[in-house]
Amino acid sequence: MVGRITIQTVLEMSAAQVAEPQEQGKLRAGEMVWHGKQAGRVYLKERKLKVLRPRLRQR
Repeated sequence: MVGRITIQTVLEMSAAQVAEPQEQGKLRAGEMVWHGKQAGRVYLKERKLKVLRPRLRQR
């Protein structure tokens, strides 16, 4: 459980570096914008973990 939360947090932080931090109801002036989340899988040692990864779009 801790591994999944850690990986999701790293993915969120990585996306926040590329796009501006999320703020509800605010129009974005940047090139990259948030576009929801998507289910995905990440390998951790010999296991596959289901994670929600952020989606970004280019304007």
